Amino acid sequence: MKRLLASIAVFVFVATGSVLAAGSGHSPKAASPQVTVIRGATLIDGTGAPPVPDSVIVIEGERIRAVGTAKTAAVPRHAHVIEARGKYVVPG
Repeated sequence: MKRLLASIAVFVFVATGSVLAAGSGHSPKAASPQVTVIRGATLIDGTGAPPVPDSVIVIEGERIRAVGTAKTAAVPRHAHVIEARGKYVVPG
């Protein structure tokens, strides 16, 4: 699971770089890190497990905090949500 999260973290860092570079309007020393959620994509974890449709990936600052489905992972109210329906999230 840690390997999966690390791989997804690399993808998320690259995929959301422009969103995070645009800034959240907070200074770098803000009290709480920005929360970003990638919602609705099909997650392929690279382990041979079946793809996970309608996945939810919760990223707080530079860390992945949760990975699941729309039914199992809560989306924080204050999160910046990236709708990814019809897209795929893969490690790498």
